[in-house]
Amino acid sequence: MLRTRIDAYMWWKLQQQWRTESLRDESSVFPAGQHRSESILAAVAHVAGVLLGEQALETSVGPALAHLGSAAEVDRIFVMENHPGQDGSLLTSIRYEWAAPGLDPPQYGARVQGRRWDDSRVAACRDNLMAGQVIVGNASQMPLDFAEILEMHSIRSLVLVPIFVASEWWGVIGLFECGKEREWSRAELDALRAAASTLGAGIRSKRADAALRKTQDELEGRVRERTAQLEASNERLRREIDRHQRTQQELQLIQAAVEETREGVLIVGPDLRPEHSEILYFNPAYAQLAGVTPEEIYGKSLLDHPFSHLITDVFRDFSDQLMRGEACSSRTVFVDTDGRQRVMEWRVDPILDAEGKIASWVSIQRDITDQLRTEEALFDSEHRFSAVLDTVPIMIWLTDATGACIKLNQRWLEFTGRTESQEEGFGWLEGIHAEDRERCLTHLRAAVEAKVPFTTEFRLRSAGGAYHTILLAASPHNRHAGRFEGFIGAAIDVTIQKRIDFMLRQTEMLKTSGRIAGRYTHEVNNRLGSLSNAIELIEGGIPTDYKFYHYIDEIKALIRELADLVRACDILYRPVREGVYEILVQGVLDEVVALLDYRSHDREVRVHIEGPPKGTTLRQFENMFRLVIHAIVQDAVEASPQGGVVKVVARMEKPHLRIDIEDERVGDPPDLTSGSRDRWSEPYLASNPGLGLMIARRLVEAMEGKITCGTRPGGGGALLRLWLPGIPGTDRSEVAP
Repeated sequence: MLRTRIDAYMWWKLQQQWRTESLRDESSVFPAGQHRSESILAAVAHVAGVLLGEQALETSVGPALAHLGSAAEVDRIFVMENHPGQDGSLLTSIRYEWAAPGLDPPQYGARVQGRRWDDSRVAACRDNLMAGQVIVGNASQMPLDFAEILEMHSIRSLVLVPIFVASEWWGVIGLFECGKEREWSRAELDALRAAASTLGAGIRSKRADAALRKTQDELEGRVRERTAQLEASNERLRREIDRHQRTQQELQLIQAAVEETREGVLIVGPDLRPEHSEILYFNPAYAQLAGVTPEEIYGKSLLDHPFSHLITDVFRDFSDQLMRGEACSSRTVFVDTDGRQRVMEWRVDPILDAEGKIASWVSIQRDITDQLRTEEALFDSEHRFSAVLDTVPIMIWLTDATGACIKLNQRWLEFTGRTESQEEGFGWLEGIHAEDRERCLTHLRAAVEAKVPFTTEFRLRSAGGAYHTILLAASPHNRHAGRFEGFIGAAIDVTIQKRIDFMLRQTEMLKTSGRIAGRYTHEVNNRLGSLSNAIELIEGGIPTDYKFYHYIDEIKALIRELADLVRACDILYRPVREGVYEILVQGVLDEVVALLDYRSHDREVRVHIEGPPKGTTLRQFENMFRLVIHAIVQDAVEASPQGGVVKVVARMEKPHLRIDIEDERVGDPPDLTSGSRDRWSEPYLASNPGLGLMIARRLVEAMEGKITCGTRPGGGGALLRLWLPGIPGTDRSEVAP
């Protein structure tokens, strides 16, 4: 305190000394000062023109100080601006500076920036400047503490002139001599006062310009004001984060995100106990959800909140988790301001400071009542849709917009024997026959690209391992505003239908063949009768020792063979009965053997039939069954050696009829592959009134049967095994012989 009083006295004494000396005749004492004052005044006029122009203050002050420093013949000039500190104290910092040519710019750094005016070493100087007085003198004349500061900056002489903007003490302009002490004239000081006034007027003018820009940017100012409120709330929540300077764009983005979100945001202090808590911030969405205004609960505890009872329950249920600093979430039923019961989903998260301690808590609430109702309605709709899909008797298939499968009904899964997870995506293609897979995928991709309905047919492997022919028809489905979302398709098993179509075509062909055979066998029989009569007359008219008499017997044998062929054609291609009948199996086998008697007789091949039990019947297409048995047995007879045996064994293996045909042929058995050129691919032999084995095999497959071929047990010969199922349904109440 004593030192402060001494310094104040020294400042008073210094000022009194200056006032006394200022009464002298300066024209005789300071002739150089008079010259400099005139130069300074000229410089002031130039400075006024620069500062009051359209240039920004930052760009105009530098040239003005250079002009003023040259006129005043000083080493350095500083312009220092007063500003408040964070604690409210008055600080001063260098804003502009100039150094005479040849001098290095000073490197004061933080020593001069943010200098406190309440420092005891400069407090008296501050008071004089605030009073509008000029501080002038040499360092040797200054109070000791102030002189130490000047010595630290190598200042020998100085003039400090206060700058006032309107009536506010804005700062100081300082002129310094670093190499020598100097006497300052009153004219110089008056000129420097004019310079300070001009600088203050320039600053005032620039402030007016800034005020005008502020008016023009009123909207931006409002945003900054709201941002400042948000920063004030966040400073207590996240002090370390908020210490970093944020750009205006980032602040606007944060504000927009918080203010415009439809979810309620509530921020409270670090202590979550309801009685000790403090509400720091909430956004408009939260205000609407809770029915509160900032004036009602800002800065208050959670006990003052309209939902205080819910908050108390949450704290009780999750207190351990919250006290450990862990996030928690749940749903709560509440009654809104209109008295309606609503469901709120909330989550509470801690906000940590730089030291990892909880600085505050943020809670996000969302009214999910309408969402739950929508989800429930959607679930019910999808459940009903799935139930409908699973009850329809056809296979249903749904895809997304890329063509990947997203839903299959129960009928599809039962048919393929696979799970929905196996079929999803493009897994369903695995069950398609390898020969059809790429074609099916090509159709699907083309339809996805064009977003149009499509139809495709492919063979699909069933749960039992057999391939069925599937017809898939799909159309685009657009649920949301006409946007393409994929395909919905219906698939049906057309295997039986295609087989029936094939059988009907074969039946029609047989009917045509029967009509032709009936016509021509009648004509051939008439001519064979005439030929037989003629041979009888010739035989009775020539002697038995005639040298060509033996040809008579050969001609008669040929006539009998032709008659047998005609009879076989007549039986095999008799008018066809359409449809499915109960066939007497033994009767068909006996009939076929009788038809082939002329073949087996000529080759001395014996056909032996075993089974089936008497009266065994099979529901099938009658003529197709007869033609298949005839073709297979005839092949065995013709392939057997002279004097061989063909064995036909028939037995019922529910629900199939199994027939084994064994022969004693020499060489390999017939090849069942479709590319073979052996007897399987001979549709009609010159001496064969029946079908080729290839067509016979196709007829078997059309009747949903199966035929295999291999070597007879024990070696030598062939074994053809035939399975034919009975066709279920009501027959024509007639048994075919």
